[in-house]
Amino acid sequence: MRNVTCVGSILAALMVAGCGGGGGNSGLNSTPVAPDSVSKSTSLINVTQNDDFAASTKQTSFTAAKASGTITSVGSVSGAANTYVHYDVASKRYTVGGLSSTPSFSEANKSASKSNAVLSVYEKTSGSRNETFLLFNPGAGNSSLALTYASYGAWLIMDDRSTSIDANISFFTFGTRTAAADMPRTGTASYNTIMDGIFADSSGFYSLSGTGSFTADFGASTIAFQANPFAANQLGGPSKYLATFAGSGAIDSNTARFNGNTTNADGLRLDLNGYFYGPGAAEMAGTFSLSGMNATGVGAIAGKKN
Repeated sequence: MRNVTCVGSILAALMVAGCGGGGGNSGLNSTPVAPDSVSKSTSLINVTQNDDFAASTKQTSFTAAKASGTITSVGSVSGAANTYVHYDVASKRYTVGGLSSTPSFSEANKSASKSNAVLSVYEKTSGSRNETFLLFNPGAGNSSLALTYASYGAWLIMDDRSTSIDANISFFTFGTRTAAADMPRTGTASYNTIMDGIFADSSGFYSLSGTGSFTADFGASTIAFQANPFAANQLGGPSKYLATFAGSGAIDSNTARFNGNTTNADGLRLDLNGYFYGPGAAEMAGTFSLSGMNATGVGAIAGKKN
């Protein structure tokens, strides 16, 4: 299995270091984007106009003890309806609307030392609170997966308490969705995918990475997927492979939306919600949640046609 540069590994490094951060979010005063809307831009490469990209979102939280590094509690997973990513060309600012608060990060918040060809890393710091915003870079220069129409990101808030660190994490996918009229309704397609995310249980906090497959049967309006996650322990304990997730689901007959679920041999349930992106469903991306066995996790799965 090929491991990829993982959003979760950067988030974990910030947590273990006990970094401070945060800072004011600037609100976005616009009408919420309909969940199945298609953006004005034809791709995510060199966007030249202000745009709103409808997003799929999963969120969770956990608390870690500072002295031992153990996870003392995990939160439930939730999804937010009508979330969207707004991009402002002049300030190169990304704002995620529709969450409980509104993260907003511009070029001035970008970390040159932590960003690379795979990920763009944005940070804000205020006292004991740290906010980190990460984007998976589209384009041919991304060695993990060269996407044109789809992308994903994560927003992390770390609150450094006297004896613990509280973490709240949101993953989201966005891009130029396939229009309903351009969705294939016959034939099949397969996609090579990557997996990126976080996972926490009583044994530790893990970054997730890995590869997998995704197949769409457009004629039957069904999907089948497989994910092979590697969990890298960020608190000093052993890393591990999670049991393979192999699931199925459905494609909405009127939009580019899909959903699916499965439970692996470890007893972890994975729920996947996403969309097809680009002309003729050239790419796919979705957010997933992991639940069960006193564990929690969120992340993204993205892929392009073989």
